[in-house]
Amino acid sequence: MALFIKQIMMINHNHYCNTIIYTNWGNLMNDYVIFTDATCDINSNIFDELDVQVIPMDFEMNGESYTHYLDGRELSSETFFQRIKAGEMANTSQINMMRYFDFFTPYLEAGKDIVYLCFSSALSGTYQSSVLATNELLEKYPNRKIKTIDTLSASGGQALLVYMAAQKKIEGMSFDELSLWVEENRLHICHWFTVDDLYCLKRHGRIGAISATFGTALSIKPLLHVDQEGKLALYGKIRGKKNCITKLMEQMRLSVVDPVNDPVFITHADNLEEAKALEAKIREEFHTKTVIISNMGPVIGAHTGSGTLVLTFYGKER
Repeated sequence: MALFIKQIMMINHNHYCNTIIYTNWGNLMNDYVIFTDATCDINSNIFDELDVQVIPMDFEMNGESYTHYLDGRELSSETFFQRIKAGEMANTSQINMMRYFDFFTPYLEAGKDIVYLCFSSALSGTYQSSVLATNELLEKYPNRKIKTIDTLSASGGQALLVYMAAQKKIEGMSFDELSLWVEENRLHICHWFTVDDLYCLKRHGRIGAISATFGTALSIKPLLHVDQEGKLALYGKIRGKKNCITKLMEQMRLSVVDPVNDPVFITHADNLEEAKALEAKIREEFHTKTVIISNMGPVIGAHTGSGTLVLTFYGKER
């Protein structure tokens, strides 16, 4: 909008022809909206302010079904992890096609195009469902555009990519420009994290049995990351909980691009004390302007368990 107004002012000042006004007005009318899903762990008010639409996701605990929204309206992250620590287990499910129809259709009917930034296809079948839904919707709305992009990211990493994309939209990027930017930059989103219990990841098939047994038997905190295929990968081991922040900081030093100006996200699963300690270290060393701490939601938390600490930033490469 700001770019459009600026161009109109230039036209009025220089008496340019009305053809330019017509072209830019057409681009303005064909506006688009950014969608993502609730595996994107971030404080809900941030995406509300950026006009990012978030599709909720379902999970089950103790035989009871819940729908996870970023604002935790059905079950807060705090309550979820209290129940996890008490011994309850949770299971999640991917977004089905009907939910995409329900969320996308009102925007398509209102003349909006859609860029959907989806949870990593290596961790869920959600992306495949979104592609099938998108193909059907494009047949029904041939004059609209829908771009479904596999972020190859999760949790705070997915949130960071969506956050940066939303900023690019505000700066004036078009539908096609933004889609290309996401595809070219998604593998610059670096995810580094530690968990308290590898067996939780093993139970959901996220890592192998040998890795889980090895880590737990030796009381070693694992250092994991999301690789270039969007999978969880065991990178190394950390002896002693106090060394977790040190190891996360080491990884940031190795590949961060612009730590002062690029945002850094910290996500935690009932681990606010360590999250704040990590934030303090980042601000002290890198003088980062924007560090956002967010709770991990139940959809990702069901797979990692409580105590997880995630650091995500824009880096040279994963």
